[in-house]
This record gives sequence, C-alpha cells and structure tokens, in this order.
Amino acid sequence: MGPLLTFVVVAVALLGLGSLEGATARRRRMFVAFLLLACVPYCIRLAGVITDNLASPPEWDFMGFWLHARSAVSGLNFYDPHSAAALASAFDFSEEFRREIVATGFWYPPPTMLLFAPLGWFTPSHGIALWYAFHLVVTGACVLLLQRTFLPGGGNTAALACALLVLASHGTLTTFGFAQTNLLALMCVLMFWQRRNSVAGGAWLAAAVVIKPFLLVLAIAPLLRGRWRAIGGMIGTAAVLTLAAIAAFGPRTFAGYIGMNQVASKPDWIYTESATQSLLSLVLRLSHAPCSGAACLMNPVFLVAAAVIGAISLAITLRLHETAPEWGLALILVTGLLLYPLTGFSYSVLMLPALFMIWRFRARVPGGAWSTAMLIAAIYALGEWREGTETVWAFAAAWLALATIGVGLLGPRGNSTRAATAP
Repeated sequence: MGPLLTFVVVAVALLGLGSLEGATARRRRMFVAFLLLACVPYCIRLAGVITDNLASPPEWDFMGFWLHARSAVSGLNFYDPHSAAALASAFDFSEEFRREIVATGFWYPPPTMLLFAPLGWFTPSHGIALWYAFHLVVTGACVLLLQRTFLPGGGNTAALACALLVLASHGTLTTFGFAQTNLLALMCVLMFWQRRNSVAGGAWLAAAVVIKPFLLVLAIAPLLRGRWRAIGGMIGTAAVLTLAAIAAFGPRTFAGYIGMNQVASKPDWIYTESATQSLLSLVLRLSHAPCSGAACLMNPVFLVAAAVIGAISLAITLRLHETAPEWGLALILVTGLLLYPLTGFSYSVLMLPALFMIWRFRARVPGGAWSTAMLIAAIYALGEWREGTETVWAFAAAWLALATIGVGLLGPRGNSTRAATAP
C-alpha cells in the first residue's frame, strides 16, 4: 500500500476515533464508510498473499514448520538435523533454506511443537489451508480483544477501526506471507493483558512464551507487582505443557533440545539479514563488524545500548508499577522487541498493544489527539518503509515515545500519582 498511504489512513482512523464522542449520526456514518473503504485495499492485498501461498506453500517459514512437524508425527527427533534432511530431499529448497532451517533442527522449545505437530498430519497444501483458516479466526479474535481492552466504549465502530489498524500493520501482511505465528502470540498477549493479575493471565502468558519465547520478558510486570497468582499460573502451565511435550515426543527428543547449542547451530547471517530487525542487527549492519556464533551477541556497542535501554525501561516500570502498570507492560513489550536479537519485521504486529496504550493516554501528550495520531501513524509508516526492512526504527520510535511519555507520567518531581497517570 505504501508508507505514505498507511500514514494517512492510520492518522484519519485515530482522529475519527477521538471525535466519536458527541459526533452526529451523519458524521458517524461517514466515519464508518471511511473505515470500510479503507479496509478494502488491505483485505485485497492480504487475500492475494494467502491465495499465492495456498497455490504454492512458501519455504519461508511455513515449510520449515511443516518439515519439523512431519518429523515429530513420524516419531523422529526434530532437533536432529538429519530428520528434516531426509524429508527435505523430496523438495527443491533453496540452499539458504537448507542451511538455516534444515541443517539447524527445530528452533523452538519442545512445547512449541504441540502447536506445529498437527501440520505434520497433512500434506503441505492441505496443512497451509488449515493453518490460514485458523489464523484468520485468530486475527478476528485479536480485533475484538483490542477493542474490548483499549476502546471498551466504542462499540462496533471502534471494533471496525481496530480491524483497520490490524490490517494496516505491515506485520500482519508479513505474518500471513510467511505463515508465521505473531497474531496468535498477540492474541495470547492480549488475553494476558486483560487478566494479568490472575492464574488465567499467567496461563495465557505461558502460552505466549511457548509461541514466541522472548515474550517471557512480560513476566517482569507481575513480578514487580508481586502478582504471585499470575506467576504461579505461568509456571504451572509451562510445567504442564513441558510434560505434555515429553509424553508426546519422548524424553530423548526433549534431551536433544537441552543439549542443543541454540547460538552455534544457527548461521551467522541471520543476525544481519534484512528480515531481522533488532537493535543488534542494526548495529551489526551499520558497523559492518565481524560476527561469528556467540560473538555476534557480544558486540560492545549493542551491549552498552541494550543495558541503557533496559535500565531506563526497568526504572520507569518500577516507578509506575502501582499507578500505571499497563504503561510499564507496554514499555517492557517494546523493549523486548527491540532487544531480542532475532526480532523479525513480521513481529511489528506485536507492537499494537503499546500503540493503543499511547493513544489511550493521548491527553497526556503535548498536542493531544492530533500529535498522538501523527506519532502512531509515523510508527506504522516506518514499519512499512522499504517493505519492512527498516522496521527496527519503528520499534525504536515506539520505545522512545513510551519512555518519554512514561517519564512525564511520573509527575513534576518524578513521583507518580494517579492524577498524573490519568488518560
């Protein structure tokens, strides 16, 4: 669609949402008409991606999931590269795919295979059809959860606006393009967000971590607040899923993961390829620093920058954990996206809760709704710039906005108050 068009669409959608209260019936109808028309090109674009992939399942990332899932249901150790190599011999995969996916074994912990294993029961063409059907339902759930969490009084119009904002995220397009799991992770994050102080919330967080392990960073929020029911729910659910994985795939496969060197098994280029959009990847690309195995993660510029960003995020979260816990949660989420070394451009859809939080607190932003809408629209546009290969700047902009506004929420003397944090 182009970054400029996305910028305009997102800005108008947010400003329309901000003016709903007290709007005339005619104005509401005009806004709904805009939302419906704006959704059309994004739906057409998404439908085109899905149609193409149904005709020819993509090797990145769907066939990687399918190969390891097929190994799992065949009783093979999916952490042993030889298992996938035997299956891959029947396909015409690229050399890069064979080196990064086939030759490295399954990347995720054993409980994650509980999600992928059903794909192995089907052929790739049937598997991807069911995969997309499932994730379209998940996308609808994300829309409803965003509306109920951040725009509870907006009704159907707000839900339609949320649908547009989900569709307009370049991360949504690339998630479907690669048949990735980011929207499923987003759904679990939103379920945790709503129930973050309960056992159920902890269980949803465990599910999110199984899908995207870096989301374990969100456990900082309940830990800081002493929400031990949530922590217990997370640990209990993780234990159940781990035992289920051992029962399903065998202790030998589980031991294969424990003994696997997750860093050394991956080719060095994954840290600098255009699909990787983390702070580390940005530093390595800009500095052209040599990188090999674990040494890639020890880049001194990255370590210093990560330490500063992490310390600032933790300090703000600590100060706001009683008066604005959701703000700290949003900041932690974006910090995780920025600092996780293998964050991909399709992960940008996971920023949505943080962007909705910024919009929710627009009255605390200089310039109010207008400047907040421009800020969020700019972050959307950065995520789509150069087809997502500069998404790291969107993560950085979102983190800077959250940190800056978070400092403002602390009050004039750095003492957070409920009055200061009121949206």
